[in-house]
Amino acid sequence: MTTPDAPDHIDAATASRLLQTASTARDRVQSEIDRHTEARITGWMAAAIFIYVLTLLSLFTAPEGAGSVEGVSGISYVNVLLFPFLAMTQLVQGARDGLRVSVIGSFRGSKSVLFILGLVPFFVLMVLSVASIEYPWWVGLLAAGAAAAPAAASAARSARAAGARGVPQTRGGPLSAMARNVTLGLGIAFGIAGATTPYSWFPVVVLGLMLGLVALLAGYTSRWGLPSIGSEWGQRQWVSFGVSFSLLFVLAVVTARTPWNGPAVAGIAALLIATPLVASAFASGRRR
Repeated sequence: MTTPDAPDHIDAATASRLLQTASTARDRVQSEIDRHTEARITGWMAAAIFIYVLTLLSLFTAPEGAGSVEGVSGISYVNVLLFPFLAMTQLVQGARDGLRVSVIGSFRGSKSVLFILGLVPFFVLMVLSVASIEYPWWVGLLAAGAAAAPAAASAARSARAAGARGVPQTRGGPLSAMARNVTLGLGIAFGIAGATTPYSWFPVVVLGLMLGLVALLAGYTSRWGLPSIGSEWGQRQWVSFGVSFSLLFVLAVVTARTPWNGPAVAGIAALLIATPLVASAFASGRRR
C-alpha cells in the first residue's frame, strides 16, 4: 500500500541513482570501521572463553585431595575464575561501544544457535565430571575449542577484512586518571586473588572482590564503570590483561590439582599476575 505522496513506480534512472547512493553510503560506513580493533576485541573474547572452559573442566576433574589446601575442593576455585571473566565481558563491551562504527553484534538468530551448539560438548563433559566418568584430556581441548569457535570465527573475519581494506586504527593517547586508577585496581585485585589461593579462607576474599565488581557493574554507565575503562584501553592494556587473566587461571589449576602451591609460590605468582596490568596503567591507550 502506497502513501498519497509516493509515486506509483520508480523509473530505471532513479532506481540506478538510489542504488549508487546506497552503495556509496555502505562503502563510507565500511571505511569507518576499525577492523583491527574489532579483530582484537573478538580475538580476546575467544581466547578468554577457551581458557575459561578448559580451566573449569580441569577443576571439576581434579582428583579428591590433590590440591595443597586441606578441605578445599577444586570446584571451590570456580569463584576465582568468575571474577576476572565477568570483568572481561564488561571491558569488552566498553571496547566495542568505544568504536566509531562497529559490526560486532551480540549472538542473535543463527549466531545464537551456533553459540549454543558450541557449548554442548562443554555441558556434556560437565555432566560426565559430576558423574565421575573419566574422559581423555584432549577431549577437554576440543570442548574448549568448540565453545570459543563462534568468537574466533568473528575475529578471523574482522582480521581478513582489515587486511583487505586499508582501514586506519583508532588513534591512541594517555589513559584518563579514572581509567588508570581502575586498571591499577584490577591488577591489584587479581594479585590479591592469587596470593590468597593457598589458604582455606580464600573464598571470603574472592567474595569481597566479587562485591567490588558488583559495585563497578552498578556504575555501568559512569566514568569509573568497566565499559568506560574498556573503551580507553589499547593493545598494551589488553595484552597485559590477557597475561594476568591467564596466569590467574593457571594458578587456580595448580592449587586445585597439585601440592605445589605453598604461600611462597602463591606470593611470587601473585606478583607476576598483578605486574602486567599495574604496569599497563601508565601506558598509552586508545581514546574515543
